[in-house]
Amino acid sequence: MTPMEVAEWLNQMLANNPVPDSGEEAYRWLHSRVERVVKDGRNELIGGLRIWLMLRQSPKTIFAADLAADFHLTELRSDLLQVLEDIEAGRTQFHPGLKSHYANLIAESLSRI
Repeated sequence: MTPMEVAEWLNQMLANNPVPDSGEEAYRWLHSRVERVVKDGRNELIGGLRIWLMLRQSPKTIFAADLAADFHLTELRSDLLQVLEDIEAGRTQFHPGLKSHYANLIAESLSRI
């Protein structure tokens, strides 16, 4: 799979989660699906998550950061640092009033990688 195909697969997994109204349940659903492919498709997964990180929007960017931390995808550390910098500079689609909230979420993911 190409990184774009992985990003599309992630989009489908997120869209087809059984509890669409709960961000936490959606993340658990996505996590369980990613867990099945991370070992055999690590590089492709990293590429797909990199695409989600480039979106700079919730929930995909935050989910990508959490998945990077949960699966210790150290290759995404510099991408996460750039996301954090962009949040702090206001160069994202995140709600401006929640800038510090999203910055804290990304910083927390960085600390767990």
